[in-house]
Amino acid sequence: MKNKVIAVGHNRFNGEHAEMMALRILNHDIRYQNKKLRKKLVMYVIAVNSSNKLSMSKPCILCHDKIVKNNIRTIYYSTTNTECNIVR
Repeated sequence: MKNKVIAVGHNRFNGEHAEMMALRILNHDIRYQNKKLRKKLVMYVIAVNSSNKLSMSKPCILCHDKIVKNNIRTIYYSTTNTECNIVR
């Protein structure tokens, strides 16, 4: 499981956020149904603008709550100042 991409999401035209799509894919993977195992998972949320520069990708409150309810305890997200922040 270490250093492995489990699920990938992207924003959709219907309004679904990338985080929700990735969680939906994760929830369908039988290997990751164990809540203790999920605490070890890390979510990376990265946004790139039309100029190919990082932009703010901090999860909205609804996505953040859903991530926490899915027992994912560490989230990294991009910012506009080319840094990556962490939420625990």
